[in-house]
Amino acid sequence: GIEITYVNLWTAGKGVNLTTHNHDNEPHPLGPTFAETHWVFNNGTGSGGMYSADSQDGAKTAVYPMQRGDEHGPFFFVDTESRGPSLRENGSVDYPWHGWESGVDDKPGQAYDVVAAFETNPRYAEV
Repeated sequence: GIEITYVNLWTAGKGVNLTTHNHDNEPHPLGPTFAETHWVFNNGTGSGGMYSADSQDGAKTAVYPMQRGDEHGPFFFVDTESRGPSLRENGSVDYPWHGWESGVDDKPGQAYDVVAAFETNPRYAEV
């Protein structure tokens, strides 16, 4: 009776930034908290990937290029005692500011990143 994982597929063309976010919304039945990982079906330009930032509108602090078949592991903070996701006071999984940005290249035409976001119930996520 417990939902374990939602899988969302998304596509982004060249140079698209899918917004900086940190999943800090208070969990509710239609928007539960989750431990998120991504798997790359295609990196259209070969230079797209995850990034971390110092704030929602701040500069990127690190960029993690990901290629076809890559999965980045936990991007959330880990509770060292439980080895599971660290939770905020409101019950949401604690993430740094992060996002996905597609790459660019000098080739004509469009290229697409296709990525799966696995949103796993934090009770079933262990690092």
